[in-house]
Amino acid sequence: MPKPTLGRNSPEEIINVTDSDNEHPYSLKYVIPVPPQNMRRPPVVPDDEDAGIEDESSDESGDINPCVIIPQAPTMKNPVYQTRRDIPRVPDDDDIEADNDMEIDRVLLANNGIALTSDDDGEEPEEEDESSAFGADVSFTDDDGEAPALNSLLSDVPASVTTMATDHVPSLVHYNTQEHIESLTSNVSSVDIYYKLKGIRQFRRMPENTHFYSNYGFVRGIPFRIMILNRDLGPIRANTPGFVGNRHIGFFVQCNPDIKIKWNMRAIVFLKMLSHDPNREDYTRRIVHTFHPGENDWGYAQYYSCDNFDDANNPFLREDTVTFKVTILPDPPKFPVFVNSAFNQFFADRCGLKNLGSTCWFNSLLQMLFSIRKLRKLIYNFDSRNDKFMFELQFTFFKMQYSEHPVDPSTLGKLLWSDTFTQEDVHDMFMKLIDRVETAMRPDESVKELFQSRLQRYIKCVDVNHTKMLSTEELNCILLSVRQGNKAFGTLRESLTSYVAGSRLEGDNRYNSEEYGLQVADMCSRFVKFPPILVVTLQRSAYDNYAVKINDRFEYEAMMDLEEFLDEDTKSLVKNTKYTLNSVLVHYGESGCGHYVSYVDVNMNGAAKSRWVKCDDELVYRVTNLEAITNNYGIPEGAKEQDSGTAYVLTYLRNDVIDEMMCSVAENDIHPEVRNIIIKRFDEEEQLYKERTEQAYYQTLFVVNDSLLKNLKYSRFDLLDFKDEGLTKNLPRVVLPKDMFLGGIYKQLRIHCDFLTNKNFRIYLFRHAEIPFTAVDSKVSFKGGLRPCQLMSPEVLNQTQLLGEGYVQNAIYVREVDESPMLEECHENNNQMLVFVKIFDQGELYFVGSMMIMPHDVISELAPEFKRICGFTSDQPIAIYAEVSPFDIRELEDDDVANGHNGFNGDGSIVVIEKLGYPGAPGKQQFLTYWHNLSRSVILSIKRDEELFPLNTLREASESKVIDCYVDTELMKIAEEIADAHPGVDRNQILIWRHGPSFDKPSYVFYEHMNNSTVADLLGTKPDTFDGRDRFQFDLKYTIFSHKMEPHSTYFQQTVYAIGVRLKVTQYDILFCSRLTIGQTLDDAARSLGLVSNDKNTGKLRLVAAYRCGQDRTYISTLARAFKVIDPNLKCIDLMKFISETKCSLRIEEIPNDQATIEEGEYLIPVIHFETTIASIFGVSFFVKIKVGQKFSEIKQKLKEFMTVSDEEFSVYKFFIFEGVKNRGAIDDQTVVREDWINAETHLIEQPVIAIQHPATPDFPKISITL
Repeated sequence: MPKPTLGRNSPEEIINVTDSDNEHPYSLKYVIPVPPQNMRRPPVVPDDEDAGIEDESSDESGDINPCVIIPQAPTMKNPVYQTRRDIPRVPDDDDIEADNDMEIDRVLLANNGIALTSDDDGEEPEEEDESSAFGADVSFTDDDGEAPALNSLLSDVPASVTTMATDHVPSLVHYNTQEHIESLTSNVSSVDIYYKLKGIRQFRRMPENTHFYSNYGFVRGIPFRIMILNRDLGPIRANTPGFVGNRHIGFFVQCNPDIKIKWNMRAIVFLKMLSHDPNREDYTRRIVHTFHPGENDWGYAQYYSCDNFDDANNPFLREDTVTFKVTILPDPPKFPVFVNSAFNQFFADRCGLKNLGSTCWFNSLLQMLFSIRKLRKLIYNFDSRNDKFMFELQFTFFKMQYSEHPVDPSTLGKLLWSDTFTQEDVHDMFMKLIDRVETAMRPDESVKELFQSRLQRYIKCVDVNHTKMLSTEELNCILLSVRQGNKAFGTLRESLTSYVAGSRLEGDNRYNSEEYGLQVADMCSRFVKFPPILVVTLQRSAYDNYAVKINDRFEYEAMMDLEEFLDEDTKSLVKNTKYTLNSVLVHYGESGCGHYVSYVDVNMNGAAKSRWVKCDDELVYRVTNLEAITNNYGIPEGAKEQDSGTAYVLTYLRNDVIDEMMCSVAENDIHPEVRNIIIKRFDEEEQLYKERTEQAYYQTLFVVNDSLLKNLKYSRFDLLDFKDEGLTKNLPRVVLPKDMFLGGIYKQLRIHCDFLTNKNFRIYLFRHAEIPFTAVDSKVSFKGGLRPCQLMSPEVLNQTQLLGEGYVQNAIYVREVDESPMLEECHENNNQMLVFVKIFDQGELYFVGSMMIMPHDVISELAPEFKRICGFTSDQPIAIYAEVSPFDIRELEDDDVANGHNGFNGDGSIVVIEKLGYPGAPGKQQFLTYWHNLSRSVILSIKRDEELFPLNTLREASESKVIDCYVDTELMKIAEEIADAHPGVDRNQILIWRHGPSFDKPSYVFYEHMNNSTVADLLGTKPDTFDGRDRFQFDLKYTIFSHKMEPHSTYFQQTVYAIGVRLKVTQYDILFCSRLTIGQTLDDAARSLGLVSNDKNTGKLRLVAAYRCGQDRTYISTLARAFKVIDPNLKCIDLMKFISETKCSLRIEEIPNDQATIEEGEYLIPVIHFETTIASIFGVSFFVKIKVGQKFSEIKQKLKEFMTVSDEEFSVYKFFIFEGVKNRGAIDDQTVVREDWINAETHLIEQPVIAIQHPATPDFPKISITL
């Protein structure tokens, strides 16, 4: 299915699929995206002396398309990854009968159907070289059995010349509907591929190792094809000129020839040469081989001797034609990378899902639900703008339907589970997911109606007409037992019968019918409604001290009738009770571990035959009915094998609604309000995936020459900083496969770079230059700069991994030359060096040109050419330097020579010319100082951080600054510059740190950090080893503390929970300084929060010790149980000891006006909330001021004001005094506060509290904390 587009058009490829038994051929049309212009294959234009020669021969069926043979250099490979549009759609099984011959005609081939291969001696895999290759079923004879034009061509072309056929005549591919059975194994899918080799006489005269290929046949989504070649084992015969004695036919099967990454595929293959004599059997040889990139083809190099064709009665030769056939029976694939997605999309209507650890159970469930198209359509129709779960479910289904690669379901999964490495129960997740969907779609009950069965339980008297209804259950899933106690059910029908079976009430257990007294009765169950989609879960777990999986054999039908399970009164109302199996969710392994997969029938429409596919995480491929159904019944009792697949969840579709349930679903079914959002996000993710794939198999290279470098006006190290997008955004670039030959790079540049179309040029590939000799005064050795370097040896021409091995970095430099270089001449070592020239003029450094020099040229002899390139007159005074690396610039004297000691390191060396003696010029050279400063310069982008320690810092307008400085600049000088922009701020209030993935917070020794550090310390480098070529722009952050940092101060970070208006809780990280008190710290925090006094609160903060429980519920416990207010005069250094001893958490809150001062005899007592037991508390604990001798009625009024509840609600509360969980008794309005209510000597949690009991609300349970 083509990927959805937003008004985009793509070039198309037409695939003609012709049925030889049908009078009306038909075409399947699919879209193949043409690669970007800079990735398209260059056209092949033959030279005059190698002009192609037509083959005018034909076969019995009509004229054969002319075959043109031309010399051809090795071609670039196709992309390793393929989209779903790259592979032709093959006929459906329903359109193929056993006696049909199907022809797949590729009218337009992306690579002309050609692959270059060779053969080694013996039965070895075929590896690629420069041998001959031809398309499928190429005829080499004319109507008279002669081919003089081809004979003359073959006599003139040596065997070593690369040739290729640009025309392609199809072979036959037959997709078997039958099942082939292997010994001791289950049935597997298979494919037959036929190939006719026409013109055996000419085949025997062609150059050795000429290859012929059939069309691809796909089985389980994997491409296979026949490969035929000729192999010589003897000399030329004297009596038959041109024929080779003892020539053999090499017969191979090739699997995935274009995939170079790791994969393997085991298959059994039968290689047959078909006999035309009914009395003679086919010539058959069998191989069993594991195909992989190193051995992607396998067969026999000497399959059959051509000398046998001299026998006029040879049963395999008819009309100079031999027919080959292979039958391929592969194992299920183990890796998703080579399972062709386009082929599977046609057959399976989906792609796989990534396993994120142990999420196979979730993936299998999604595949099961995805297969029900009606459900998918209803989900698509939902407006999910305000429902994240439904949106992610829509998006996941959309990706499964249209994506070109396995889908990551993590975003959806995280809304349903939290741990990717723990397997959950599929049945429970199904119920949870369907419930979420039903809840989201209310009041629409369309989804509910899809799955819901209705079961009635009743008692029916045997002797009298009396029936009593007990209950009615609505079920989304029927849970059936595989075993009950010692009784095992062998089939689904047996278990379902037991499920609805009743029990006889008789004897002393007779039923009291009230009206008729005690009666013999049956208590039973019957279904009154069956849904369109029937989901059945098989209980395969039992518990005997631990969970045990039940692997008993349990058979289920592909088609079943449930009429016998209906209530008699409703049978006439139910139109259809017949069901067909749609999916089987299978578990391998034991209880608590193992693997889940799904088998889905994707071809249920109308009277179509079943087409089962297996969804195994990333893998989706076709399987037989036997694999999908019978093989998953389970293991018979007594069998040795225990780790076998057992069906766990079955999905049936009711026959009368199959067409409705399997309706077409497209992107237009998505709700209009979210359709474009989903498509846009989908396109973005697909583009990211494509970019990641291209990075793995392709390399994007910039193309530069002298003119482009001049226009850049680049003024730093080397010739260009490729990380600077501002510099490179307008440079031309090419995208090249990493396995391209060097010759292909030349061709691609000429095709895709307009400024090279009519030019002769030589290419230099950017690499890191070598520095053979370090400068004498240099303290460290720097790596070489990224410079254009010439390829150094002719062997590189045939090095296909030139780009893949990291030989080239970022760009290609193109230098125009006078004569057109042949490929071999491009690599001749002529001892010349390519040198680039920069000019330093009045404080500015920039590139001006390049030149070729010879090693050991004297600098004084090169100076005139340097001046000419710079545009200087011959009498212009200059200084000459060799640029090697940061801190390594070598001044050259007139008698110096161009060698490694003086900074000339071969191609890519850079010379800097400093202009001297211009008007106003200083008395001495300036470039050395300029270079030293450039080598240590950095640009700092400093941004105010408002999130770090917000309670300790000033809240002012956020401000960013860009500062140019050096790596050895002191941090305090940068702090001074920042402080100057903030009036009233001292530099010792400013903290600066580096922001990045590994540097998100500064160290806690703030004063020493700021006063004893340089920029280099902050960046994690040293001033004399800093290399600005890697990076010279850095992001820093700063914050302004409320107080000055002082020496020898230690800071502690602690989490606190701030309770604000309407009990809103905010978590903060606060710093406590060892030299400050808690009160001083809280005063700073109040200013940072902008608190002011009002009619309720003082605008000041207090610190409260509170209860701390498990990490995930700390904030709830901090709210629910406050212990005591911490003394504001306590030193912060002592606070850490208090927290460690009491193991409490901290919260801060505003001080109410009535608690601003605590007089003698007044105390603060905590107030908590509970419902049924004091051990389970909830809500927000707070403090109330009490006084010994005070009546509780006065305190009660304060409680009501704080809680802001109605009189009616407050009246039902009950009040108690508790010490820990010990009840000291209830209190009422007349209760007087006693001194024992204040007991500060006990542990915090044992101190007295006022406990308010709320009425129990079981329908709305509270989020509580257990003490």
